[in-house]
Order: sequence, then C-alpha cells, then structure tokens
Amino acid sequence: QMDGSVIVAESPKDAVDKALAAIEAKGSTMK
Repeated sequence: QMDGSVIVAESPKDAVDKALAAIEAKGSTMK
C-alpha cells in the first residue's frame, strides 16, 4: 500500500499531487 510519507517525489508539484492523492484515498477508506 502507498503512503504519502514514503513516496519520494522528484518535484514539489509531484509531491503535492501524491500527497493529495494519498489524502483522498485515506478519506474514502475511512468513511
């Protein structure tokens, strides 16, 4: 499973996209 804190991004924008995706995934899972 993928966690935002584990993913290493090459660019700040990529990091933000991955973080938002991780938050969305966690939110939908916790509902």
